[in-house]
Amino acid sequence: MVKSKNSLANNTHETLLITGATGFLGRDFVNRIRNKGFEIIIITTNKKNKIFNNKIYQSIQKFDYSDKDLFRISKLKNIFGIVHLATDYGRKNNNKKLIYNANYNIPLRLFKLIKKDKLNFYLNTDTYYERNIGQSSGLVKYVKSKKDFVDSMKKNCHNMSINFINCIIHHMYGPNDGKDKFIPTMIRKMKNNEKIINLTKGNQKKDFIHVSDVSRAIVKIIKYQKKSKNIINNYEIGYSKSYSIKFILIKLKKLIGSKTKLNFGAISTTTGEKKSYKANCKNLFKIGWKPKININKGLKNLK
Repeated sequence: MVKSKNSLANNTHETLLITGATGFLGRDFVNRIRNKGFEIIIITTNKKNKIFNNKIYQSIQKFDYSDKDLFRISKLKNIFGIVHLATDYGRKNNNKKLIYNANYNIPLRLFKLIKKDKLNFYLNTDTYYERNIGQSSGLVKYVKSKKDFVDSMKKNCHNMSINFINCIIHHMYGPNDGKDKFIPTMIRKMKNNEKIINLTKGNQKKDFIHVSDVSRAIVKIIKYQKKSKNIINNYEIGYSKSYSIKFILIKLKKLIGSKTKLNFGAISTTTGEKKSYKANCKNLFKIGWKPKININKGLKNLK
């Protein structure tokens, strides 16, 4: 459900403000939530993004982070929930200040300026990596910014009697993922039949969860939040099963029919990460969610 641009500021419907709506997860989520009875508004870093030409976005009001638009957002009266999907992994620029600004300062500023009268919940998307991840992983700045934001928002929401919902998302994959991400990179190299790909031993195990299952989970959480007084504040989102990197890559190679040699053990394994990750989805199961896309189906659709 969407409203005309002129009616949103004073509408009487429950409104969701979404960040990261043009990202990997955001695109799937917007498509799923738009007909669930909420008004939707989006805040984006680029209102000229070509994705907004897609018909599902055309009738949704968009704001950016300019002072003018932030002032307009501060006047909105019926924001029922904030769904924070935006994130910066630091892949393009590993500058600590830029990563921290994107993952901590900007979303915190947005939260502080919004009217809290009708605000029922703040839903955050968090990383499954632990705060004490090793320095050699290359993810330290990203993980710290995400965990610091969670700590800050828990305090803010508690002090204001707003429900803080933290969604810990495991290794998400699926169509339209960033070209620089692990699985899309491997698929591209295999399709190009690159002679050899040097890899670690590939023994690290991850819980791979399809993006559509993640967005279904978030929709389910929001619908549960709307009708329930018994609030669950933490959800892990995964398939509740771990697969090794080696298993995933060998399966992809077979599906693609690639001639590329996967040279496992050519690169030292990153220290500081756990050897195995598996989501504990008990809180999602309690509210009736289950994943639908297993690893075989998910990878087959990517090849």
